[in-house]
Amino acid sequence: ANQAAPVAAAATAGSNKFAELAEQDAANAQTPQAVPRKRGMTTVGKIILFLGLPTIVGCIGLYTGYLASLNDPDRELKFDMDFALPFTLTLTMALVIGFQTKGFQKDKPDPLFQWPKVKKRRKIV
Repeated sequence: ANQAAPVAAAATAGSNKFAELAEQDAANAQTPQAVPRKRGMTTVGKIILFLGLPTIVGCIGLYTGYLASLNDPDRELKFDMDFALPFTLTLTMALVIGFQTKGFQKDKPDPLFQWPKVKKRRKIV
């Protein structure tokens, strides 16, 4: 009988602790959730997308132009063709995708042009 008392006390202490945790969990579940964040890009993401990515692509273009000039002595390394063109094309692509996805907030892009709906006409014979 003496051994049963500590076991019963431990069981009630454990169940009381469980009850307290259950109450805390229920209180947390009833509090309103935080307002969902607006989907979109952060400032760092925009800098990376609109400056970092085109710069990296431009540097890759400049490097490939340099490698081509090593193999072909007649070819000159031109900043406009080797860096500026890939940079501009990548920046344009990022801008177009940004417009299509409404500032990168949508998963599916909108088409650039809305084609007119074709009405089906039945021929009556």
